[in-house]
Amino acid sequence: MKRISLLLITLVLFTSCEEGLRYQTNHSKDNVENFTSTRSDVVINEVSFKSKDLNEFGHEADWIELINTSTESIVLEAGEWYLSDNPKKDQKFELPEITIESEEIIVIWCDGLIGHGNDIHSSFKLSSKGESVNLFQQGELKDQVFFENISSDVECYARIKNTWTYIEKGTLGNPNS
Repeated sequence: MKRISLLLITLVLFTSCEEGLRYQTNHSKDNVENFTSTRSDVVINEVSFKSKDLNEFGHEADWIELINTSTESIVLEAGEWYLSDNPKKDQKFELPEITIESEEIIVIWCDGLIGHGNDIHSSFKLSSKGESVNLFQQGELKDQVFFENISSDVECYARIKNTWTYIEKGTLGNPNS
């Protein structure tokens, strides 16, 4: 019953239009607006908001995965792609220029250690109480997901077969199953 309720909360409505596939994430959050976003081949794949995983410095840190769902490599150009935990701040964290191969997953550590180390570290941390993660390209919302703290046993929210579901343990850098 809990899974059915969670699936209803995270229902994703698909609508086609002349410009291509567009979708809207249907969530009821009092302090966050619902957005319609243009479908992108680079999407949010997983969000770990109570992670026990260690970053390259040996500290527990939350993380976000992005995945290239296309059959070709995609270059995220510097100054064009951003992540944010606030849908009204489309340039909160600029992603570095990076090539993502087909079906490749990249990890962004949400630990506030931007510019440190070899991995990608965002300028913001995630709230275990719940919030949104937003992916922008040149100011246009490309993907968005809302998560909530639903249980002390759950630490991740993952896209599995294009449906979002809460999972107990994240699959850091690996396909979701």
